[in-house]
Amino acid sequence: MLSIRRLAAGALATGTIAALAHGAELVASKEPGWPQWRGPRRDGVSDEKGLLGTWPADGPKLLWKANGLGGGYCSPIISRGTIYITGDEDKDLSIFALDLQGRRKWKAQNGESWTKSWPGSRASCCYSDGLLYHMNAHGRLACLNPDDGSEVWSVSILETYASQNITWGISESPLVVDGKVFITPAGSKALMVALDAKTGKEIWRTPALDGEKPAYSSSIMVETGKGRQLITGGSAHAFGVNAATGRVLWSYRHEIDTQIMLTPSYYRGNVVVSLCVRDCARYYALALDKDENAVKKAWLHEMGNPYGSVVCADGNVVCSSSHKLKGWACIDAETGEIKAKLEGISHGSAIYADGRFCALCATGKMMLLEADDAGLRTVSEFDFVKGKKDVWAHPVICDGRLYLRYADTLYCYDVKE
Repeated sequence: MLSIRRLAAGALATGTIAALAHGAELVASKEPGWPQWRGPRRDGVSDEKGLLGTWPADGPKLLWKANGLGGGYCSPIISRGTIYITGDEDKDLSIFALDLQGRRKWKAQNGESWTKSWPGSRASCCYSDGLLYHMNAHGRLACLNPDDGSEVWSVSILETYASQNITWGISESPLVVDGKVFITPAGSKALMVALDAKTGKEIWRTPALDGEKPAYSSSIMVETGKGRQLITGGSAHAFGVNAATGRVLWSYRHEIDTQIMLTPSYYRGNVVVSLCVRDCARYYALALDKDENAVKKAWLHEMGNPYGSVVCADGNVVCSSSHKLKGWACIDAETGEIKAKLEGISHGSAIYADGRFCALCATGKMMLLEADDAGLRTVSEFDFVKGKKDVWAHPVICDGRLYLRYADTLYCYDVKE
């Protein structure tokens, strides 16, 4: 069915890897569950154990599905007994709060829906310290009361910082750490900003970076030997910013003019960022120097996925591609060597849990993959939805449940052993 072939280093890839400070670690949310985009550390990695090692042929047991959530590609977040997910309904961007059985608690609005190319909601919410945050496709950042959806404050990020919207709409999921909301306007008045999480008032702003525009990336934060560093990027650069002051520590100009830079991933000093534009894509490695304020390219591959960020775990980078390689690849996170690939299957997005990668293809196929010295192989698979081309919401695992979203419906599966 799928061919597995070991490859020499340098043959393929998509994204950017920045080897960071010695012993640097991702900063995790203090909230339980899956409280933000791509999980506790925003890396697509779950700490859960005791999950099913294989799935039945027709998939894990479906516990429930919730319909009527509006159109969109937003992945859910789950924390403190509530699921938060967004969808576009007519002219409104709606935020839904569901209980753990999929029943609606409340619905609120955050500005207008996205009606241009590929209509639907984009960014995920973020839950932190008793408040809920979300940014819509037009750059309206809102803070809500998670008990009833009432608005606490809002800011128009594009207007305030003289930025412009992008082809498929702003897709940044807010990062909230230690009472600050971090956002990347990439406008003429600021590259990044930190806002007070309770009031929305500005704490610091980073001066504009020449030639920069928003992309489709959300920030991650790492704790280095010299403090905390935000890492993200835009259409022209990848960059690191001091989380306390907003000072740009380093930037690296992309080697291709791109519209798409996806959320970075991180593993033991490596940050992986995906780049795509038309028929061109990259994964490239940037090594940060000992002073943590300069980078140099370490390795480069040419393949790419415009929708799903890569996942780094157990020394492996697992990613998919619709450029060069048509399928999935397993790359050594340290050296950039491509260990293996799976051909003949759609690109998509993945998360990692209990020793395996859960990979959702854009065509609706859901796969359970293993990656080790023997290569990359499919353990189980089932058709979540069949024959589609836009299954772009990333999977989520929380408390032994697998959450998959397509269009206006959220599905919840039991994957506990």
